[in-house]
Amino acid sequence: MSEAVAFGLRGGERSGVRLVRLRIPAKPEYVAVARLAAAGLAEMSNATDEALVDLRLAVTEAVLDSIRPSCVGYTGDVQLAFELDGTWLEVVVTGDGAGFGEEHLCPADRDERMESTTRLAVIQALTEEFEIAPQSSSYGSRLRFVKHLRDPH
Repeated sequence: MSEAVAFGLRGGERSGVRLVRLRIPAKPEYVAVARLAAAGLAEMSNATDEALVDLRLAVTEAVLDSIRPSCVGYTGDVQLAFELDGTWLEVVVTGDGAGFGEEHLCPADRDERMESTTRLAVIQALTEEFEIAPQSSSYGSRLRFVKHLRDPH
């Protein structure tokens, strides 16, 4: 199985598509690396200022939700895949940690539950496509979103 299929990206290796993979430690201080990678790719496509702001915030929220504390105390890595194709950027965030969303939190973590719900709502509001799914081959979740970067015309 190719990496593109494993990450669930739309097109795999197509002409004109830029595909970038990034693995960062599951620590808050590495969120900026993910934001810079996303913004750099978006700027290659002449993204609007509004799209850049939305994209940076969506990536921040996705990575923060993937590294938040979990019942199992996961401290591994977060994987990001970015696929740039003309006017849109697809972002897939995966990790082997607790997973995305409130159902993966410890029952006593009410504040974390609210923060996770808010983070995911922000991502959904800022992007044109949004989905969360369990990873097929391991523990954890996969969060995918698509952001249109500019008008296609």
